[in-house]
Amino acid sequence: MSVTLDDLEKCYEKIKISFPKTKKCSVYACKNPRDMVEMSTECSTCAYHRLLFDWWSCDVYAGDLIRLTQKGRRRLFSVWMRKMGKGKCDKIVLKMATDKINWVC
Repeated sequence: MSVTLDDLEKCYEKIKISFPKTKKCSVYACKNPRDMVEMSTECSTCAYHRLLFDWWSCDVYAGDLIRLTQKGRRRLFSVWMRKMGKGKCDKIVLKMATDKINWVC
């Protein structure tokens, strides 16, 4: 099953309708609603940034994430994301979203 960015947008619309008081993604300048995961608990980021962070933290970052502060993790992730560029980040997110364990809408 292939997933597109339009599928993510549809999911965001569902969240906005089902949970109108959902906060915005915590990533700077992102206006998407926060992702909803199992049992309707709210994440701090949208589905796009959650999937991208999961990939980065498992496949890219070689250091010890637990030892970093939240601010430190966010800074390293943001720098990496800017270096990658939107096109490459989109491909990573879409690849991650095809696996149902990572994302279902």
